[in-house]
Parts: sequence; structure tokens; C-alpha cells
Amino acid sequence: LLLGLKPKDFDVATSATPEQVKQLFRNCRLIGRRFRLAHIVFGPEIIEVATFRAGDDDGSGDREMENGRLVRDNVYGTLEEDAVRRDFTANALYYAVSDFSVRDYVGGFDDVAARVLRLIGDPESRYREDPVRMLRAVRLAAKLGFTIEAASAEPVAQGRVGAGTGASVGKLRGHGLATASGLGSHAARIGGAVVAALGVSNAVGNVVDPDTGQLVAGLADVQGLAAAEGFAAIPGANTTLVVVATDAPLTKAEANALATSAHVGIARVTRPSHTVFDGDTAFVLTTGTGPRVPMAALSVVVQEVVAAALLKGVRAGARP
Repeated sequence: LLLGLKPKDFDVATSATPEQVKQLFRNCRLIGRRFRLAHIVFGPEIIEVATFRAGDDDGSGDREMENGRLVRDNVYGTLEEDAVRRDFTANALYYAVSDFSVRDYVGGFDDVAARVLRLIGDPESRYREDPVRMLRAVRLAAKLGFTIEAASAEPVAQGRVGAGTGASVGKLRGHGLATASGLGSHAARIGGAVVAALGVSNAVGNVVDPDTGQLVAGLADVQGLAAAEGFAAIPGANTTLVVVATDAPLTKAEANALATSAHVGIARVTRPSHTVFDGDTAFVLTTGTGPRVPMAALSVVVQEVVAAALLKGVRAGARP
């Protein structure tokens, strides 16, 4: 609303616990273990209700950290504490229906006016808590036309960092023989527009150089049809994540088509790709501020930058 845009939906934050919300609304269901939320069904809409979260755990709640990563956070607190627990200042503004005011505890109002995306707290620690914040930073900056503040952008490195921490490829014979992967990025220009990709390969299959066919990471003796022999269930998460951002104007249908092209980029470097154990996800975003580019050209460039980003991430992740 502050940007003059039409909101996709509205979320509600409250001091009531999820269980208390469920008691008030018959059409409510509780979801999530990492972050407990209440979903209230209102006609065709679902209103997401979150309880204010605290900054510190006094032992009365449910918070769990693993190697600096926040794997569960259900410690409830006040509105002020909840604001500090948000990821970006622009995402920590609250509209209070009691007096029709905007509550700002972290300078988010000024950052929205300046179109700056700024992490709350120490960027390196916040990215380590939740590596997906790196992808959110790129997605929101591209979608809203914001500039990522320098300190918030600096930790977005390549290799075994952020979303690339713990990623691996070549798991056709199990995780024990997998090769480390990592976060990578690549950008290119086409017709005056910029197309960039940020991605991390966490695939079951091997990773190859699409131009030479040479094995980059994985098992040398498990390629081609040999990959189908003894292929057992691979437990755990095997999700390759890709975010493509461009300034070329796109319709929703065109963005969806380019998301398919991004999956082609994943397939170019992954053998085998998109197995039943993979959960590959691709997002395409645009600021709409650049020149119009033919879709045929954009489709090819998206495939190229996605493949290059994943390749860079795997090579950086393999370094000691």
C-alpha cells in the first residue's frame, strides 16, 4: 500500500497464541512445526495469523538452533520483539486497526520510501539462521524494484554458504557418497535487459558441464542408463532452488513460461534430473523497468544463466 501497489493478500499478527486463535474460530486449522501458524478460512480466502515472536528464549517456549540455523521458533513475545525477529525492515511494518496507524520499530518506513531492502540485525547471522532469506532478498528486490543495502548484500557469497550450506549432489548411491554443492549466481544481458540467476543444486543426480558433457560432481561410474540400476529411495530433502530475476517486462503467463525454461536449465547440468526424489523449484521475477525482449530470446538466456549459476555453485562448494 505504501508503494501504491495492490497487495496480494493480508496477514495478521496477534498476541494470541495459535491455540487461542483456534478456539475463537471454528474454521481455523493450525499448520507448521517450525513456525506454528493459524489459517482461518474466510470464503475462498485463507487468512494467515501469526503470533508475536520473542527475541530471547526464556525456556518457556520452543526454539531450536542447529549450527546457527533456526530450525524451530515458537517462542512468543510482544509486538516490539516480533518486529526485531522479522527479516527485513520493509517487512516489519504493522498496521494497527485500533488507531489506524503504522507501527515502525526498525526504520522500515524510511527504507520503503527509499526503496531499500535492509536486513534487521547482523546480516551474516540472519542468513545463517534461515538461508532462504538470501533468495527472499533477491526475489523482493526484483519484484519491488528495491536496492539491497550494501551490508545485506555482502554476505550473499558463493559456495557452501547460506542456502548452499549442506547442499550436495550425486546421491544415486546414498548421501554417504555425495559431493558437496553450494550457492552460485550468474547474469547476462540480452537486448538491453538484464537476466540473473541465483541457485543451489541439491540434486540426487550428478552435475555435468553442459557444453562438454564432462562430469563436474558426482559418481563417475553411475551415468546414463547405469543410473537406473540399483536406484533406491533417497531420504531427506533433495531440492534444487533457483531464482531468476530480470528487468524485462513480463506478463504472468510469460513468467510462468520462463520458470519452465529455468527447469530446462536445471536439466542441462543435472543427470538424471527431476527424479521422483527431487523437489526442484524455480521462481521468475521482474521489475518491469527494462526494455521488452522477445520471449524466444529470454527463454534461451534463462536456460543459460540458470545452468551457469548452478555450475558455479557446485564448483565453489567443492573447494576446501
